[in-house]
Amino acid sequence: MKKSMSVKKRHRQEITRYKRNVAKKEAFKKIKRQFRKSGEGEEKLALMVKEFQKAVDKAAKSGAIHRNKAAREKARMMKLVALKGEGKTRAKSPRKKAKAKSRKTVKKINPRRINPRKIKSSRKAK
Repeated sequence: MKKSMSVKKRHRQEITRYKRNVAKKEAFKKIKRQFRKSGEGEEKLALMVKEFQKAVDKAAKSGAIHRNKAAREKARMMKLVALKGEGKTRAKSPRKKAKAKSRKTVKKINPRRINPRKIKSSRKAK
Protein backbone atom coordinates (compact mmCIF):
# COMPACT_ATOMS: atom_id res chain seq x y z
CA MET A 1 0.00 0.00 0.00
CA LYS A 2 1.53 3.28 -1.08
CA LYS A 3 1.54 6.22 1.24
CA SER A 4 2.85 9.62 0.44
CA MET A 5 5.58 11.19 2.53
CA SER A 6 3.18 13.80 3.90
CA VAL A 7 0.77 11.08 5.15
CA LYS A 8 3.61 9.28 6.92
CA LYS A 9 4.79 12.50 8.53
CA ARG A 10 1.24 13.40 9.61
CA HIS A 11 0.93 9.96 11.22
CA ARG A 12 4.19 10.43 13.15
CA GLN A 13 3.01 13.84 14.35
CA GLU A 14 -0.33 12.44 15.51
CA ILE A 15 1.38 9.75 17.56
CA THR A 16 3.71 12.30 19.18
CA ARG A 17 0.86 14.68 20.01
CA TYR A 18 -1.29 11.86 21.35
CA LYS A 19 1.46 10.73 23.75
CA ARG A 20 2.03 14.32 24.87
CA ASN A 21 -1.69 14.89 25.53
CA VAL A 22 -2.05 11.63 27.45
CA ALA A 23 0.94 12.57 29.63
CA LYS A 24 -0.60 15.96 30.45
CA LYS A 25 -3.95 14.41 31.31
CA GLU A 26 -2.31 11.76 33.47
CA ALA A 27 -0.34 14.45 35.34
CA PHE A 28 -3.42 16.11 36.83
CA LYS A 29 -5.31 12.83 37.29
CA LYS A 30 -2.40 11.43 39.31
CA ILE A 31 -2.34 14.49 41.59
CA LYS A 32 -6.12 14.27 42.03
CA ARG A 33 -5.90 10.60 43.06
CA GLN A 34 -3.12 11.38 45.53
CA PHE A 35 -5.14 14.23 46.98
CA ARG A 36 -8.25 12.08 47.50
CA LYS A 37 -6.24 9.36 49.27
CA SER A 38 -4.17 11.66 51.45
CA GLY A 39 -5.28 12.92 54.81
CA GLU A 40 -2.15 14.91 55.53
CA GLY A 41 -1.60 18.40 56.92
CA GLU A 42 -2.81 21.65 55.42
CA GLU A 43 0.59 22.63 54.02
CA LYS A 44 0.88 19.41 52.03
CA LEU A 45 -2.70 19.73 50.74
CA ALA A 46 -2.17 23.36 49.75
CA LEU A 47 0.93 22.35 47.79
CA MET A 48 -0.97 19.55 46.05
CA VAL A 49 -3.80 21.91 45.10
CA LYS A 50 -1.31 24.35 43.63
CA GLU A 51 0.33 21.54 41.60
CA PHE A 52 -3.06 20.31 40.47
CA GLN A 53 -4.16 23.73 39.24
CA LYS A 54 -0.86 24.19 37.42
CA ALA A 55 -1.18 20.80 35.68
CA VAL A 56 -4.81 21.43 34.69
CA ASP A 57 -3.99 24.87 33.30
CA LYS A 58 -1.11 23.46 31.26
CA ALA A 59 -3.35 20.72 29.82
CA ALA A 60 -6.01 23.29 28.91
CA LYS A 61 -3.49 25.71 27.40
CA SER A 62 -2.06 23.05 25.09
CA GLY A 63 -5.51 21.80 24.09
CA ALA A 64 -5.26 18.37 25.75
CA ILE A 65 -8.50 19.20 27.59
CA HIS A 66 -11.15 21.85 27.03
CA ARG A 67 -10.90 25.05 29.07
CA ASN A 68 -14.38 24.50 30.52
CA LYS A 69 -13.34 21.05 31.72
CA ALA A 70 -10.28 22.63 33.33
CA ALA A 71 -12.48 25.12 35.17
CA ARG A 72 -14.84 22.34 36.26
CA GLU A 73 -11.97 20.18 37.54
CA LYS A 74 -10.51 23.08 39.52
CA ALA A 75 -13.89 23.93 41.03
CA ARG A 76 -14.42 20.33 42.11
CA MET A 77 -10.95 20.23 43.64
CA MET A 78 -11.65 23.39 45.63
CA LYS A 79 -14.87 21.85 46.86
CA LEU A 80 -12.90 18.82 48.05
CA VAL A 81 -10.43 21.11 49.80
CA ALA A 82 -13.28 22.80 51.64
CA LEU A 83 -14.73 19.45 52.68
CA LYS A 84 -11.37 18.15 53.89
CA GLY A 85 -10.99 21.33 55.91
CA GLU A 86 -14.29 20.58 57.64
CA GLY A 87 -13.31 16.95 58.20
CA LYS A 88 -15.96 15.55 55.89
CA THR A 89 -15.25 13.03 53.17
CA ARG A 90 -18.09 13.68 50.75
CA ALA A 91 -20.69 16.30 50.01
CA LYS A 92 -24.32 15.32 50.29
CA SER A 93 -26.45 16.23 47.35
CA PRO A 94 -29.74 17.89 48.21
CA ARG A 95 -32.77 15.70 47.61
CA LYS A 96 -35.21 16.90 45.05
CA LYS A 97 -38.84 17.19 46.06
CA ALA A 98 -41.26 15.10 44.10
CA LYS A 99 -43.43 17.25 41.89
CA ALA A 100 -47.17 16.80 42.00
CA LYS A 101 -48.50 15.58 38.71
CA SER A 102 -50.59 18.20 37.04
CA ARG A 103 -53.62 17.30 35.02
CA LYS A 104 -53.53 18.26 31.42
CA THR A 105 -56.30 20.61 30.49
CA VAL A 106 -58.12 19.93 27.30
CA LYS A 107 -58.30 22.95 25.09
CA LYS A 108 -61.82 23.74 23.98
CA ILE A 109 -62.27 24.16 20.27
CA ASN A 110 -64.13 27.14 18.97
CA PRO A 111 -66.50 25.78 16.27
CA ARG A 112 -66.33 29.02 14.29
CA ARG A 113 -62.58 28.70 13.81
CA ILE A 114 -62.60 25.17 12.39
CA ASN A 115 -62.03 24.92 8.68
CA PRO A 116 -64.28 22.09 7.43
CA ARG A 117 -61.90 21.31 4.57
CA LYS A 118 -59.06 20.51 6.98
CA ILE A 119 -61.07 18.16 9.19
CA LYS A 120 -60.03 14.56 8.84
CA SER A 121 -62.55 12.01 7.64
CA SER A 122 -62.61 10.27 11.03
CA ARG A 123 -63.94 13.46 12.68
CA LYS A 124 -66.65 13.91 10.03
CA ALA A 125 -68.18 10.55 10.87
CA LYS A 126 -68.79 11.56 14.46
